[in-house]
Amino acid sequence: MDPSHQCVYLLLLSVGLLVHRGFCQHFYLLRPIPSDSLPLVDLKEDPDPAFDPKERDLNETELRSILGDFDLRYLSVSLPLEDKYLGNDELDLDGPKAGGIMPKEIRAVDFEVQIGKKHKPSKKLKRR
Repeated sequence: MDPSHQCVYLLLLSVGLLVHRGFCQHFYLLRPIPSDSLPLVDLKEDPDPAFDPKERDLNETELRSILGDFDLRYLSVSLPLEDKYLGNDELDLDGPKAGGIMPKEIRAVDFEVQIGKKHKPSKKLKRR
């Protein structure tokens, strides 16, 4: 077999493998096809009162104990107020703030830009 035939066979094999890899997605239909005309399916709710939550199921303290670490800053058992989230211009920034006196170590930190020669980091720091 001369080298030109080998090149042609290699080219056909590589093109065949690339075409196969490109068509596998559409062949197996792994992704759903989007459509704007899908019918809406009505949810079927059973009117049987046996499926309604019992009074024991609505006990707030029991539900909180089941949840475990319940952080009231991020979770709530009641619905949020409707007018609280109207827009970004009306956000309340009056949340809990840190209280107390600022520690001396933090007060002593100098955030000014140092004028002068820049310090070159050592080789050990560069490795990190």
